[in-house]
Amino acid sequence: MHPSLLQPKSPSPLRKRSRNNQSLGLYGENLALTYLISHGFTLVARNVRSRYGEIDLIVRKDNRIIFAEVKTRIGIKYGSSLDAITSYKLRSLTLASKYYLLSHPKCSLSPRIDAVCIQMNDDKKIQSVTHIENISG
Repeated sequence: MHPSLLQPKSPSPLRKRSRNNQSLGLYGENLALTYLISHGFTLVARNVRSRYGEIDLIVRKDNRIIFAEVKTRIGIKYGSSLDAITSYKLRSLTLASKYYLLSHPKCSLSPRIDAVCIQMNDDKKIQSVTHIENISG
């Protein structure tokens, strides 16, 4: 057997980028959760998956249950974090939140879909954390 076949394979650039995106996403979700808690929200659940998609954070405040999409971006090369919430993503969030409410019939809180957008500079320092309420209109 050739010695190069015994060498461990290095991760492909795509796989490495995917892991970096996951760690950036987790960092952003943790930052968003800290932000929301500091503004009086209480965590209900996080990373709730359904056949319609994933809800990053579910929080509550007063008489509302909020389904929060978290977007974190480094730099603006690919657009701002808010630009990443497409109409397709919004539709997915809407369906996933409705599914969550149907599967939790005891939840009598008024629902809302929010976004927490985290923009970082190229040095990975936080430029802004923006909480946008009711992105579904």
